[in-house]
Amino acid sequence: MILTIAAKAIDLRFCFDSLDGRVARMTGTNTEFECSFDSLADVVSFGVAPAILAYAWGIRSVTGTGAEALHQLGLFAWVCCLSS
Repeated sequence: MILTIAAKAIDLRFCFDSLDGRVARMTGTNTEFECSFDSLADVVSFGVAPAILAYAWGIRSVTGTGAEALHQLGLFAWVCCLSS
């Protein structure tokens, strides 16, 4: 449930990211600080948050115990590394 909410929040961030630059340009309120802060927000929203969500989803899918769980976790790590 919480992972679904997190995924929807990340999707919603795409809409807000496309709007904030347009609104700042239309109102003439874009500053150097705003540009830097927007870049930081983009790193968190499009880099860190999806990575944490993917990690939480992958750990949750490990259902086995012992060697099987370790093997599944290793496969998940490979998928994460290949997708970056």
